[in-house]
Amino acid sequence: MNVDVPLTLFDDDPEQNDRLIGIPNARDRLKQDISVNRPTPDRPLLIRVHLQNFWKLTQVVKRAADWIGISIPDRAPLTVDDPERLPELLREHIDQLKSDLAGGVLAIDDSDPVPMTVLGDIAARAKARPEERTHLLRLLGILADAAFAGPLTFHLDLSNVCNTDCIFCGLHSPLLRPGDEIEHGRRLTPDWESARLDAALFDSLIDDLADSGSGEDLLFTGEGEPLTHPDFARMVTAAKQRDLHLTVFTNGLLLNEEMSRLLVDRGVDLLYWSLSAGSSETFRLVQPSQPVNAFERTVGRVRRMIGMRDSQGLSKPRIVMAHVLIRQNAGDCMKVFRLARDLGVEMVRFQLAHSCGPGFDELLLRQDELKPAQEQIAMVQELAAQEGITILSNIDLQMQAAGRNLEQGHTSDKWSSELIGESGCLAGWFFSRAFSDGTLSLCCHDRIVGDLNSNDFNEIWFSEHMRRIRRAARLADPEHDNPDLSRGDVGGPLFGPDCRTCGNYEVISRAMNDLKSMGFWPIVLREREEFREFNKLKQTDTV
Repeated sequence: MNVDVPLTLFDDDPEQNDRLIGIPNARDRLKQDISVNRPTPDRPLLIRVHLQNFWKLTQVVKRAADWIGISIPDRAPLTVDDPERLPELLREHIDQLKSDLAGGVLAIDDSDPVPMTVLGDIAARAKARPEERTHLLRLLGILADAAFAGPLTFHLDLSNVCNTDCIFCGLHSPLLRPGDEIEHGRRLTPDWESARLDAALFDSLIDDLADSGSGEDLLFTGEGEPLTHPDFARMVTAAKQRDLHLTVFTNGLLLNEEMSRLLVDRGVDLLYWSLSAGSSETFRLVQPSQPVNAFERTVGRVRRMIGMRDSQGLSKPRIVMAHVLIRQNAGDCMKVFRLARDLGVEMVRFQLAHSCGPGFDELLLRQDELKPAQEQIAMVQELAAQEGITILSNIDLQMQAAGRNLEQGHTSDKWSSELIGESGCLAGWFFSRAFSDGTLSLCCHDRIVGDLNSNDFNEIWFSEHMRRIRRAARLADPEHDNPDLSRGDVGGPLFGPDCRTCGNYEVISRAMNDLKSMGFWPIVLREREEFREFNKLKQTDTV
């Protein structure tokens, strides 16, 4: 294919530049053209301002100047942390660059109205709702192929040690029979069952999270029970001293008086209590290794902690009672609500279980069991509204997807298949996870993007490597671009079978719907279509 390449540059990243121009190898051809036919004031090299390069114009201009062999003034990059002032800051930035390049062989072309239109809308929304500033920066990052803020949620695995054996757990369930062992996964790595997060690594990480403005939702959770970490108390104290919003996940079995006092006195914001039963009988089905009185003891401990909190006139921690729905406990939804009401629990989260291996399909709701569960939850939602208890809305999307899956002859647990097909994966702007060994994952599944033993979190989060992974996730064309995010026995491809049971479906859905309501979703769809066409062109290009 013979293509006449104009003297145009969008990005110093060859892959991104070629995609934005729509011509394979455009940047390499441009460099060849420049080496033969040096740009002149009458035929300058144009740096085109685009929604996906406005934030790195100084970098692109500097690269172009180096190619041509000219000297230009050093300029600081555009600062993208004040959404209210972004349009005027970008205007000043472009004018400054134009002044630097005036009459020369480089020129800025800012004729595309899209960047200023988008930034103007973002600025107006940020002024109207200052509390949404960081969320707006993340949405802008999706459109701009960049990260302008740290993650909304950081999922931190403190400990792999667990003191129970929930049958739906993909890590400690008794259903994980030796004959069914997978050949790849964290459970197979040496000393996995006893692994705990290194304390020094923890200290460095929370400093990074505080510095990047990622204090909105730090989760102490993991592949085991977080309260089993010997430094748990110090870690809670350190997180709250840095004013991080802290959520602690627990099964409640270790919630003794000392631990309860710690959570209340330190002002832990949210306690996710994984009970998944409304009665002692059901509890013993769900956690078969527990003694006969474990349900009553656990409920009693949570009751004591709530009483300790309320007696001091405090509001934290608020409690979320989590109920993972399987066939064995689907009939307990009303009992769970009544227990929550009796204890003074503020929120209840119903969550469909998903298969973690051959033996797990027997746990999943079947077609004749789904409707009764839906009816129970609908009654719970009605009563909860009257009682002032929040039933988290995630279950609505899951139940709707489960119904469609079962009608089509599939299992009930592939709730995010259609969502990811429509939205792509947007988790990389809102979420990150560190496993107990310090490896960093893009999402709640195992997708390795870095190692906190080698790099600080912010180095990884704002890196070019992460930018490329986010781009592939957003553009969602796994046939042509599905990065391998594995390392040894852990990790996997960016898009894999477990994306059908995505744990970030709520934040992805919200981001997509927000971009739709702002009128910007067509930008994402158009980019995705252009990307797929570009990939086809790359395959057929013979130049």
